[in-house]
Amino acid sequence: PLIVRPLQYRCNNIMILPVPAQTATIGFSYSVAGLLFPFQAGVTNKLQEDNHLLPSTPLNGASGGSLAVACAASPTVISTEEALASSLRIANRCTKEGAIFNLERILREELSVMCTQEMVNEINARPSRVDFLWTSAPSLQRRSSGPPFDCPDDLIDILSASCHIPLYSSVNPVTSVQGEWGLDGFLSAPSAL
Repeated sequence: PLIVRPLQYRCNNIMILPVPAQTATIGFSYSVAGLLFPFQAGVTNKLQEDNHLLPSTPLNGASGGSLAVACAASPTVISTEEALASSLRIANRCTKEGAIFNLERILREELSVMCTQEMVNEINARPSRVDFLWTSAPSLQRRSSGPPFDCPDDLIDILSASCHIPLYSSVNPVTSVQGEWGLDGFLSAPSAL
């Protein structure tokens, strides 16, 4: 965990007091990933090993980064190894079936196996923010969706929208999410938490 030393110092005549250690937290924002997901999974694994990813750690991600956030926010449900195996299954299917116009279907089919009610419950139970970013069409405004989710399909819809590359993921340029048309979170890159 992040430890703030109980020191005081002055900077331009402004006294800066330390934040108590129990309230000091850092959040992590996962960028758009695509082929970088294995690296994000590795970073997530290291952060978990070093106790930097706690239930109180805020998380957000866009596009492939939203997939990494879903894994990071439910560490007792899905391991790094399971997440990497899942990404390899997706890559192999895309190689075999072709990614263009098939990616959304392949991703949703894999997510339907990986996103369980147990995962939804763990994400919902986190005391910190968990945000999955996607882009609203046609306004191109950033949308952030997070818990609570009622069921795995709610989470799958958000993750699918966050990863929806227009005219690549499917023949449709947009996908339906939370009663709106949405597309890849790339257009709404994560902001600092």
